Amino acid sequence: MVASDFPKTKLRVLMCAFACAADPSTKFFGGGDLMACNMVKRLGRVHRLWVLTAAQNRKAIEAALKAKPLPDVQFVYVELPGWLHPLLRHQGGIQFYAYLWQWKAYFVARKLQRQIHFDAFHHLTYDNDWMASIIGALLPVPYLRGPGGGAHRTPKAFVRNYPLRERCWERVRTIGQWLYRHDPFFVLGRRRAKAILVCNREALNAVPQ
Repeated sequence: MVASDFPKTKLRVLMCAFACAADPSTKFFGGGDLMACNMVKRLGRVHRLWVLTAAQNRKAIEAALKAKPLPDVQFVYVELPGWLHPLLRHQGGIQFYAYLWQWKAYFVARKLQRQIHFDAFHHLTYDNDWMASIIGALLPVPYLRGPGGGAHRTPKAFVRNYPLRERCWERVRTIGQWLYRHDPFFVLGRRRAKAILVCNREALNAVPQ
């Protein structure tokens, strides 16, 4: 890509980054958080961004912005009701919470779309390649996704050596991914996507032809 390939005017881009905070004290800390932060910083240099993120990230994000402002980036904090917060205590619960959170984020995105008329939507996190992007499936703007992964599995020879609890969790994880991949909104989003970025060979092989 050369300089002439970039748009002469900044695009209005909506981003979904449920996890987005380079701070280990947040509930969603991990590689996805760091990736989303870095993508927002870099894309914010060339486009105008509206970033939907979990309200739990507000403290870390606002501290980072105070130290180093991002003038063309606006964060929009979305939170689910407090009675759902116990889901955040467990890994599987966090994934389900993130899925429910996306529905609320979609209705926020729909309101923003009526006001701003986005040029594109980019789903960043969660970056699991098996979880639907509700906004990507339903919002009528060009949709990009990734980078993401998650299609890899633990080899069966290794699983046999796991303690019973870990073997059960691996089985639950496999079944859960299958269910998420057959979610109608996941299938619809994959069909609508203009670009799907992946971070490993397993994720590439999982993308339908």
